Amino acid sequence: MNKLLYILSLSLTTTAFLPSCTNLESEMYDVINPNIFPVNENDANALVTAAAYAPFRSSWYSGLFTAANGGIHVIGEMTTDIGYCQWNDVYWPDLLEVNFTPSSDCPTKIYKDYINYIGKMTLALDRISNIEMKDEAKKRLEAEVLCGRGWLAYILYDFYGPIQIPTLEQLNNPLGEIIISRVSKEDMVAFIENDLKAAIEVLPATYKSSDSNYGRFTRGLAWGCVKTKAHLLFYLKNSRSSFFVYATISSVIR
Repeated sequence: MNKLLYILSLSLTTTAFLPSCTNLESEMYDVINPNIFPVNENDANALVTAAAYAPFRSSWYSGLFTAANGGIHVIGEMTTDIGYCQWNDVYWPDLLEVNFTPSSDCPTKIYKDYINYIGKMTLALDRISNIEMKDEAKKRLEAEVLCGRGWLAYILYDFYGPIQIPTLEQLNNPLGEIIISRVSKEDMVAFIENDLKAAIEVLPATYKSSDSNYGRFTRGLAWGCVKTKAHLLFYLKNSRSSFFVYATISSVIR
């Protein structure tokens, strides 16, 4: 009995000298959040790569330029006499027959997979704006995001007409039950044009193959999107077939 009391007393005495748990706020170490990322130039580069460049990749069945059923060139050409596929699965028949229904996968795949990147790029612009880094590097990264956002917005407009463009305030309130409507054609065109022209003001015309930034967005790409956009507007205005495809796909994704 005396031995048991001795052990108990020793335990209580030892505990009294241990530091107490005063900070009971939970911390998540396995989740990236704005408080810990991005905080420097390397983080900003990683963020821009993930937000602005990821949609334009070609990786197996992933990316806007994949050669599989999710690629913009594949989906676009399957609705013409240029593309054809004999696989009778859930992807190709609706495209080949230009018969789009609410259950069609390919016609709405690009919209479903990449519309959220418009918001990601808007958030990326906001998050890198307060990072302490060289002004030249920050302006270049911001211009790359603007170029990516304008280019993606143009692609989505080409396929689906005006899209939903959330504001930064709406994006910073993800739990808010807000229904974001499509913008008008005029606002859509202005959004694309403003992003691309802002990028043109900053981005270099090109990079040499020996440059560490070789392969990143350039002024030439942004100019190409601006000029392609002008041709698109003329085509949409003067082509009955494009109006039919646009109107049909739009009715499916609403």
